[in-house]
This record gives sequence, structure tokens and C-alpha cells, in this order.
Amino acid sequence: MAGFVAAFRTSIQENTIENMLDTMAYRGRDYRHHLRDGALEMGYLGMDLGYAFDRKEICQREKTTVLLTGYVNNVDEVRAYAEKRGVAESSSLTPAEAIAVLYEIEGTEVASVLKGGYVVLIYNKETGALIVFRDRFAVQPVYYYQTKDGGIVFSS
Repeated sequence: MAGFVAAFRTSIQENTIENMLDTMAYRGRDYRHHLRDGALEMGYLGMDLGYAFDRKEICQREKTTVLLTGYVNNVDEVRAYAEKRGVAESSSLTPAEAIAVLYEIEGTEVASVLKGGYVVLIYNKETGALIVFRDRFAVQPVYYYQTKDGGIVFSS
């Protein structure tokens, strides 16, 4: 199990994300990430399951920040897709890195390539846009709340 919380374009008290992570600590007792990037603040709780991509759920690039929670079943297919799009060293990309790179090339079309049970948050630093999508069968839940100042707070 794992979990995330995030706030986008809203003012929250300084320790809100950490307090939210503490409340749901049972969802990922082995490690946590906390990230502030422009209008986005998010936290992630993970469990060390011996999976090759444990502790690699967040990818930060110059133009894009990606959080991938859940699992991508077709990692090799996603890497091959990236290679066809001209991405060098695609065979060594983590799923979060592959999503970030493909988003920068193709935009939201990256969602059509993924298979599994996941939630993906993509923060486009250039446009200030946040994109959230999940697997086709909604295996991974996303709960959200629009704040009075027009922002969004959401979690798994």
C-alpha cells in the first residue's frame, strides 16, 4: 500500500502536508517524500516491497514534475514507446521518468500507453498546469476538495 496528499494553487498552513501524511502513515510506513515545486506541494508515503522502482515514485525534470503511485504493468512497452519517440537511454528509465519524458514529447497522450493500477500527477512548470489521471478501471482512488481560494487539495 502507499499514499499521497497534495495541495495545488492554495494556501495551506506550513505543516499541513506533513500532518496529513502522519494521519495516513499506515499507508506507507517505510519512507516518505515531501516536495514543494511552484504552486504544487505534495507528500508521498511508500512501503519497501523490494520492487525495482521503490523510492523512485517522483521524477523532477526542468519542465515537469511527475508523481506515480501504484504500478505500471507494461514498463518494457512504455520504454520501447519512448525509444521509438527518440528518447536516448530509454531502457534505464523508471516508470515516473518515462512518463515525464513522454509527457514533454506528446502531452497527455502518454496516458494511452500505460497499463496497470496507478494515479499519475504531472505538474507542467512552464504552463503551471496540473494534470491528474488514473488507470482505466479506477483501481487507485483519488479524493479531492476545491478550496475557497480556487485551489485543490487531493489524496489517495
